[in-house]
Amino acid sequence: MVYRDNISTKVKNFEKLEPTLRNLNIKFDSRQVDKIMKQERGYALRLLYQLKMILEKVYPPTDIAILRKTGKVGDNQPALKIGAAKDAYNKMQSSFFKTRLQALNKPQKTMNMESHLEKFQDEAVR
Repeated sequence: MVYRDNISTKVKNFEKLEPTLRNLNIKFDSRQVDKIMKQERGYALRLLYQLKMILEKVYPPTDIAILRKTGKVGDNQPALKIGAAKDAYNKMQSSFFKTRLQALNKPQKTMNMESHLEKFQDEAVR
């Protein structure tokens, strides 16, 4: 069994999501991702809401009444065109994003050691 709740897995997942979210013009940064990874209230919801709003602009929702009357979905062409990627800029921004995420988060070994030593530190205080 692979333990998937570690920091390195979360960082890799956001590194994979980052180019797609940037191409969709969703505004997020390493601080917001750090707060999502630390499960602070409301940050993941804000990112999901931004994603929902952008995707509705790209593909407008289908009108159910028209679908029932005609039986056709209609012309579902994208309303918003996604811009072309700027390779040099995106590479630099992506590398900055990765280094910033790694700087904000402690290595998993350190976190495991801190959680293990916490019991002994609590006992020493008593």
